[in-house]
Amino acid sequence: VYAGPRLEMLLYDIAGPVAGANAKLRLSSQAGSCNLYGGFDAYVGIMMKLFSKTIAAHAEKVFDYEKLLTQCGTTPPPPPTPIGEKILFTSTRDGNAEIYSMNPNGSVQQNLTRHPSHDYEAAWSPDKSKIVFVSERDGNPEIYTMNIDGSNIRRLTFSSGSFNNVDRFPDWSPNGQEIIFYSNRNASHEIFLMNSDGSNQRKLNLPFGSHAQPKWCGNNQFIFTSTLSGGNGGLEIYKVNPNGTGLQRLTNNPSVDVEPSCSPDGSKIAFSSNRTNNFYDIWVMNSDGSNPTNLSDTSVGTDDYRPSWSPDGTKIAYTFGNIGRISSDIYVMNVNGLNKTRITTRSSGSNNDPAWSPK
Repeated sequence: VYAGPRLEMLLYDIAGPVAGANAKLRLSSQAGSCNLYGGFDAYVGIMMKLFSKTIAAHAEKVFDYEKLLTQCGTTPPPPPTPIGEKILFTSTRDGNAEIYSMNPNGSVQQNLTRHPSHDYEAAWSPDKSKIVFVSERDGNPEIYTMNIDGSNIRRLTFSSGSFNNVDRFPDWSPNGQEIIFYSNRNASHEIFLMNSDGSNQRKLNLPFGSHAQPKWCGNNQFIFTSTLSGGNGGLEIYKVNPNGTGLQRLTNNPSVDVEPSCSPDGSKIAFSSNRTNNFYDIWVMNSDGSNPTNLSDTSVGTDDYRPSWSPDGTKIAYTFGNIGRISSDIYVMNVNGLNKTRITTRSSGSNNDPAWSPK
């Protein structure tokens, strides 16, 4: 919008110099926001008229000034504040299973779910902005997501129809686009994939058997426990591609090998096994199943289970206590089994199932 005085000095109303000055306002809008500018400009030139009609004119702008007066519209939200390393875990200190977070040294323990039903088996999204977990708040165990502060809870699976239907053991893909999980919705123990928003749920094409506890291992494979070995040892650990190809058996032991967890660089796999004294210890092996080594080697009468790697691959968090998760706490040790450190101290209930945040 322009408005201002104008001066014409025409000889005999035919030809002569002209000059003018304008105050101006300009509104600019883009992507839901707008800017209002104000200013003025000035010009000089010459003009020729014939019978009061302009037949020729030329003007040059000699001054132009503009300033932002105000902004309007929606201000974009500030970027989220980065969080440091955290460990998620499940605690029954409040009388039911709740999901907590804490620092790697056990400090600043915070209840994230605060619900009278059971919430457990939490896992991080790769960017640490979301948490996927299992909850029984709608009846049977189903899979949900929430923000890292416990807000914006969203249900992803709907295996309703029977309280025997169970969806559990969710784990986020490294690219953040998919979630792998266990389900018995088809009256058998199977592994499913879905998009991170819960859409496109589909069963993995695996040979007949009972499959559970899937975890991503690197960008293109995942590991899981299965009875594919038949009568030899029952539960063993396998690796496979997301499309069901490349199936590889990693453990071959008459004892039970469960709860596999892949190191951040994909070179090692930690797992829980009762091959020593029939009680569960934390073991680690190469990603091809070679060189299995007992790291925790606890005394008879206690169990170590549910290992989780630190983001730099130098430590492992795990649960120490009773395999039934009745009386247990969380410990951290070096990847060589040394420097075992207790980071939770229960006064009631149990603390278990740690999940260390990614980088």
